[in-house]
Amino acid sequence: MFASASATVEEITDIFVCKRTSISEQRLFKALAEDIAFAFKTIEEEQKKEEFLRRLVENTKVIAYLVDRIRNPLAAIRAFAEILIADEEVRDRITLQVDRIVKIIEGLDKSWQESEEIVGKVDYRDFLYSGKGVN
Repeated sequence: MFASASATVEEITDIFVCKRTSISEQRLFKALAEDIAFAFKTIEEEQKKEEFLRRLVENTKVIAYLVDRIRNPLAAIRAFAEILIADEEVRDRITLQVDRIVKIIEGLDKSWQESEEIVGKVDYRDFLYSGKGVN
């Protein structure tokens, strides 16, 4: 019946109000139209919140995965450099670069933890398992 949630109150009342309706009926229709417009706006806002939460949960999972997948090879690179490279200058350069990457990973890890805290403040389990969220 309504093309979109952005229909104006006037557009809605024009559909229902005709020349034979009384002033009180017109007021009632206007009040109903305002309630309907408010409901549409509320639904749109809830959909935006659900999308934001879905993306936050997805991004949190991706960050955790990346941190884990990068941290393990770095530990191996550091160990190989310390054990197998005799040239101290080369070994120090490699471990310095590994340390730089580790600091970046620690920043990602901190971001992941902060995101987890935000997600934890929202009862996202109901959202996720209601069929609306991430599978």
